[in-house]
This record gives sequence, C-alpha cells and structure tokens, in this order.
Amino acid sequence: MNRIHNIDELTLYQEIFLKSPGRKMIISESGDILLANESVNKLFGQDFAGQTIQGLLGLDSIPSEELCHFIDGFPYLVKTEELSVNNYRALFFESLFHDPDPQLWFSDLANFFSEPMWVLNSDLQLLNFNSAFREDVENYIKRKITRGDHVLFPEYDSTYLSFWEDLYNRALQGEKVQYEFSRDDKTQDDYAMLNLEPIIKNGQCIGIACFTKNISSLKKSNNLLVEKTKKLHAAFEIAKMSEWEYDSHACEFTWMEKADQFLGVFDVAFPTRWEEFIKMIHPSEQQGVEQAFDTAAHSGMLSLETKISFNQKDYLWVKIAATHQSGQSGLIGIIQNINEQKHAQLLLAESEKRFRDFVNVAPAIIYQYNITSSKGLFFHKKR
Repeated sequence: MNRIHNIDELTLYQEIFLKSPGRKMIISESGDILLANESVNKLFGQDFAGQTIQGLLGLDSIPSEELCHFIDGFPYLVKTEELSVNNYRALFFESLFHDPDPQLWFSDLANFFSEPMWVLNSDLQLLNFNSAFREDVENYIKRKITRGDHVLFPEYDSTYLSFWEDLYNRALQGEKVQYEFSRDDKTQDDYAMLNLEPIIKNGQCIGIACFTKNISSLKKSNNLLVEKTKKLHAAFEIAKMSEWEYDSHACEFTWMEKADQFLGVFDVAFPTRWEEFIKMIHPSEQQGVEQAFDTAAHSGMLSLETKISFNQKDYLWVKIAATHQSGQSGLIGIIQNINEQKHAQLLLAESEKRFRDFVNVAPAIIYQYNITSSKGLFFHKKR
C-alpha cells in the first residue's frame, strides 16, 4: 500500500476510530480507559478521563468474557477482545433490544435471565416480567399476576411494602439501587443481589428495570478473602510488619490501613510524598536509600535495612523490601520493625568485640603472671 507523505498517520487513525460505527473503547491491562469513540461517549454521556472500566461498570475486575450490563436502564452485551499491543483490550457495547420501548425490548431478554426480572413504568405498574419473577411472586401472594398490576401488591405486609416502596421511589429519582440479601435455603448459603436500574429517556426516568443476580460464589470468595485478610493482619501485627505501595510516576506512597499499629508505633503520620519519606531516613543513610530505590526502578527488587524517625529524634530500625507491581509503574513491598533484633545484634557484636579485645591481650597478661610462678611456658603452649 502506498503511503501518503506529510500526513500525521496517528492523528488520522485516531479520527477514524473516533468516528467509527458501533460503540467501542480501548482499555489498558489494568482497566484504564484509554480511548472511546463518539458512539460510546454518547451512550454514557460523560468524560472518561481518569476512569477505569471497573469503576464505570461497577465491576470487581476487568471483563474477560461476554456480560450483560444495564446503561440508563437499557440492556447491552459487553464483548471484549485482546489486542496485540501492550496487553490492551477492545470493548464493544451491543444493544440487546430492537426497540427502546421497555415493554417491547423485554421479550428480547426474558430468556437471557434465569433469575427474577421485571420492568415497571413510572406508576410502578408491571410492563413485563419473566417466569422466575412470576413464580416468586405468585408463591408469595397465592394468586396469578398479569401485566398492568401495581407491583406493590396488597398481600404484602406493611413492613415488606414499605421496604419495596422505598427502593422503587429511590430508583424513580434516578438512583441505581443495589440490595444484597440471603435467600431462605436451609441446605446452603444462598445470596443474591437485587438491582433496580432507572430507565432514562430524554433525561427523564420513565420506568425501572429490576432483576436479581445470584452472588453466592462471589459472597463465599469475599468471605474467604475477609477471613484470610484477618489472618494476614494478625500475622503482620505479630511480625511488626506492614504493606506499602510506591507510584514512581507520581512519587507517592500508599500505606496499609493500621500501618502504625502493625509496626508498633502508634498515632504517627506516614509519608505520602517521596520528599517526606526520605526526610524520615537517618541523614547518614539517605543517599544509600535513594540509590537503592533508583536501582529497584530497573531491577524490580528492593531490600535494605535502615533507620527511620517520625519525630526527627528517635530512630527506629526497619527492614524494607519490595518488588515491581505487575502492569503498573512502581513498587509494592513491606516494611518491618526490626528494632529489637537490630539492637540485640548490635549488643552481640559489641560483646564479641570486647571478648576479642580481651583475647588479644589475655596471652600477654597470662605470660607475665606465669613467669613469676615458673609456669608461663606451659600456659603459653596451651594457648
């Protein structure tokens, strides 16, 4: 293909992408939104600067497979595709409806959800619902339900009615409502998340898309993570150790919560900027610490022992170790209070020095003493 000279190809390709059909965006390996075309900008109606896809879609991790997501109450299929450059990903947003009328597009989705799903208008009347919702409600109120029914069924007790009325009213005000609950299942832990998505059209809320999602496996994983975190914190406290992260571009530190408690130095402020951090280091060791961090920027490994102070007077021996953060610019590491061990080592070293000094002079003392007792030669050879 012949190339046209004197044109900015990168700018041209970027403009082609921005104006391309379909809703597309490019994200980094960590989820940062790098580029979005005009269609997806119009869909979300906001600036993506400084945002991540996890924050935008309310996800715990970057989507690695197809998922259904509601945007302004309308369902979209989110597809992802790996790119060959820097582990970037392309995301595509495809509408899961043929008509923007909620009553019409629901039929496109009814079988997509095995969990209860229902759609309401602004008067809280049922526009549509799937079989799972029908079974749940009819088992509860002991009668048939149809489209057009008011969703605040009179069979509900007053407390239950107030609960649902509050959630629906919040959604009608434009709030995306989520509520986690446990199902009545005696055999196993069964958790679900209720989602109420306002349906927005021309800036007005015209209804609510409602659905539940089984989160039992996620809940169990989170509970396991919480339990392991507690054990890790207990281990950190026993070892007088804490975690930290350093962003080499922003020159900023982030410290683990309760870092002072874990290190055994209570009610102290940990530095967030590099300048503040290096001032904590003992003046005689600041240059060595700076060199160690510079070397770590290239080698990806950091390990040193140094003295720090939170009041520029009382110094504490600490061990600092770190490695590169995967996919990010910076380090992640630990800091450990080794003050007691270090002082014990110093005392032992001082004790050994005194003993060696004594041994070095001891033969002369013994020799002089033993000359007078005529036993110097024996002790001299024994030495």
